[in-house]
Amino acid sequence: MKKTYVIIPVLGVLLFLGVHLHYQAGFEQEEAAKAAAKEKTRLEKVQKDVEQRRKAAEEAIELQDKRKKEKALKEAQESAQKDARLALQDAKEKAYRERDKLAKQVDRLKSDIAVEKDAIGKVEKTKLASAEEETFQRGFVKQAEANKSALEDVLNKIKAADDALAAQAAAKAAEDAKKKSSS
Repeated sequence: MKKTYVIIPVLGVLLFLGVHLHYQAGFEQEEAAKAAAKEKTRLEKVQKDVEQRRKAAEEAIELQDKRKKEKALKEAQESAQKDARLALQDAKEKAYRERDKLAKQVDRLKSDIAVEKDAIGKVEKTKLASAEEETFQRGFVKQAEANKSALEDVLNKIKAADDALAAQAAAKAAEDAKKKSSS
């Protein structure tokens, strides 16, 4: 029985060694295959991550370029709107200045019109007075001419009366002279 105690464990150890060596060779290959598979999946994962990062970086660059373009477009639109607002504000201010200038000009012209209307009224009054004076003077001239004619007639009558009186006086003197000479 003593041999059994040694043989059975030795046989067990030999059997274990055989199985162990057999499994050890397969185990190392399996472990190497598992490690190779893990390495392969890790490399694929790393490669996939690198590819995803590259794609993400490209997409980020494209998105950044797109944002830059949108930002530039937005800034250009805002600048154009700002310029348009400034132009409108300038036009509005110019219109207000022009309106004020024209309102002052209208006021000045209204006052000029009032002054000119007063001047026209005065001229009309002067014209009317001149027309009345001319009418008066024409009437006066006609009356003066009529008076002149009447005075000439009176003077002619007086002269005729004086001549007749002188002729009578001369005839009386001649008659007196005749009477004196006949006497």
